[in-house]
Formats: sequence, structure tokens, C-alpha cells
Amino acid sequence: MESAELNELRKLLEEKKEIKMRLDKLRALKDKTKPAVYKKVYDDYNSRLEKLNSIIEQKKEIIRKFYTQYEKAKIQYLKEKSLHEEELEEAKLRYMVGEYEEGVFRALEKDKKIEIEEIKEKIREIEEKMRFLKEILEEKEEIKKEVEIPVTKLEKETQPSEEEIVEELEEIESFLEESFKSTSPPKKREEFLVEEKFMDELGKGEERKKTIICPKCGHENPPDSYFCEECGTELIPEDIEI
Repeated sequence: MESAELNELRKLLEEKKEIKMRLDKLRALKDKTKPAVYKKVYDDYNSRLEKLNSIIEQKKEIIRKFYTQYEKAKIQYLKEKSLHEEELEEAKLRYMVGEYEEGVFRALEKDKKIEIEEIKEKIREIEEKMRFLKEILEEKEEIKKEVEIPVTKLEKETQPSEEEIVEELEEIESFLEESFKSTSPPKKREEFLVEEKFMDELGKGEERKKTIICPKCGHENPPDSYFCEECGTELIPEDIEI
């Protein structure tokens, strides 16, 4: 397949991926949006997705033919690579038995290695294109249909105006755009550990504030104690730590 055709396929798949991401975000906003507005936006994205799937499906028969051609080309390159490797090994053997001088052998060796590396690069390019085409051929798309909620009499009477729908559509589009641009990174494990330690120390501090320290022996007593549990000394309000 020509590079232009591959690029067209890549663009179609990128567009499809973006629409699917927008649909997922839109579903998360369903409860915060007026039903009529939500349905209008959802149907728009869903319609675009179905059209893309239809275009890609129409190209699958052509994709299969090109995939087969790539397979044949790969087999041919592998044969050429094997032949050059055998020729290099033969030249090395003739050099070792004294037939080739070192200068002749080194020049031959250099040329053969360049040819082998060029063939390897072609094989890598073909394999990358084959993987790309195989993903398209094996992809099974399921269009998620939204269950249409019956509209009550009251909702019919309070349908939003065209201006309100346009305004809310713009708000949803703006929200989706911002969601793609900025996504807060997840907290690292170290941050969770620091927060956990801080809350633990805070809890311990609160527990210490609720105890009564004996002025004589220093024993920590429950907050409702009148006498020290350790030495029996009378506890007075001034001994309470604040």
C-alpha cells in the first residue's frame, strides 16, 4: 500500500479514537445536562462514528489484498537476507583458508553487512505496516446505543429554546476540549505515604490532648479521672493538657 493510503487510514483511526473518547466523557455528563441537549450532542458524535466505521469497513477488502502482498514481500526479503548471509560466511571461510587476502575480504565483508542491514530495515518497515493493517482487520466495533428515556408531559412543555440548546452545546464542547488538554496526574505512592503519616500523627496528637497528666508521677490518665490511676494523687483541672 502506498504511504498516502496508509496515512489516510491512520487519520481515520485517529479521528475515530477521538470521537470515542468524547462519547465516553459525554456519558459522564449525562446527569448534568438537559435530555434534549445531551441527545443532540450524543447523536451527532454517534453518527460521525458510524460513518467512520462504514468507511473503514469498505476499505477492509483492499487492506486484505495489501496485507497479502506485504507477506509475500517479507518472504522475498528474508530469502535475500539469508542468501547474503551465506555469501558472507563463504567469503569468511575462503579468507580463513588463505584464498582471499585480508584487504579483499574486509571490503567484501563491509559491502555484505551493509546490504544485509538494508534488507533488515525493509523487513522492519513491512512488519510495522502489517501490524497496523492486522489491527484494523481484527477490530470488532460495537456501537453503544443509548436507551431513549420517555419524555414526560412536563418536559415537553418545558423544552429548551434553540438559543439555550446552542449555549449548552458550546459549554459541553468547551468542557470536553479542556478535559483533553489538562488531566491532573495521579498521586505518587510517596505522596500517599506522607499524607497517611501526617493524618496518623494528627490523630495521635488529638489523643494526647484528651488525657490528664499526673503532676506527681507523669502518668497519662483518662479525661474523666479525678485521681491518678498510678499513684492515687488527686487530679485538678489545671493538669489537663490543652
